[in-house]
This record gives sequence, structure tokens and C-alpha cells, in this order.
Amino acid sequence: MLKRKVWEDYPIYVPLLREILNLSIIGVGVLILMRLGSGLVLFYVLYVLFVVFLLTKLRCTRCYHHGRLCSTGFGKLAGFLYPRDTKHRFVEGLAYNFLLFLVPLIPLVAVIFLLIEDFTYLGLGYLLVLLLLMAATLAEHLILGCLHCHELEGCLTRRFFLRRRDCA
Repeated sequence: MLKRKVWEDYPIYVPLLREILNLSIIGVGVLILMRLGSGLVLFYVLYVLFVVFLLTKLRCTRCYHHGRLCSTGFGKLAGFLYPRDTKHRFVEGLAYNFLLFLVPLIPLVAVIFLLIEDFTYLGLGYLLVLLLLMAATLAEHLILGCLHCHELEGCLTRRFFLRRRDCA
């Protein structure tokens, strides 16, 4: 049976790769939303910042990796910004993750709308790049993030994405 290796601090390449993917998704999202107006771009960027600070407060402060280098790098950020939350368990705040899922979904819906309204190869390119980045982020999250996380046992990721034998 395969035994997974749990990391206290993730190697620097893991959060670096994650943030490159995250910033790429946000960048493509901004390019897509620029076609709909600068007000929507401003809303999107403010929403992304809101989500980052909200999740570092409500999720990262409850995590084992608080103050450590985690798969996203936000554990370190949360350690600088907020004290550890010892009253709640990490899994109690999983519902907040839906806010994070909207970061790529907002531009995805926007580009599909734009393609339906007026098909362009540029719009199709944005759609394909966005889908590729989303798939790469999911793969990175599961392969490099989840498999080495202390919080995996109570996380939804284990139930939906990982094979049971990988979590022995």
C-alpha cells in the first residue's frame, strides 16, 4: 500500500507554482472582463482581494499549516496577519471555499457569454487558456497540495478526488 508523505513546510516550488497558476487565471480573467468594461474589472479585482483576505482569516487561521509554508503560501500570510484560531477546526469553514471557486468561474461565464454574443477566435483562445489553467490548477492542487497536507483526513478533497489507498 502506498504511504503518503505529509509535509510540515511545503517545498517552495509548490506555492510558487500555485501562485503562478492563480495569477495567470486572474490575469486572463481581467483580459476577458476588460471586454465588458472597466467597472467589471475593478469589481473582479476587489472581489479577488476580498476572497484572499477572508479565506486567510476564516480558513487559514484554523489550518495546521497556519504560519507555515503551505501549498498556497497563504498559511505564511495568515501567520503574519492573524493569530491562530484554536476554537474551530479546519473543516468547519469549508463552505467558504465556494467564494474561491467564483474566481475562475466569473471570467468563464463572461467569456462564454461573449462567445455566444459575438464569436471571435480571440474569445475562443481566452476560453481554452482559461480551461487549461483551471485544469492545471486542479491537478497541481490534488497532486502536490492535497496528498501532502495535514488536513486531508477531514477535507472534502479526500472524499471526492483521491483514491483511498493513497491516504493510508
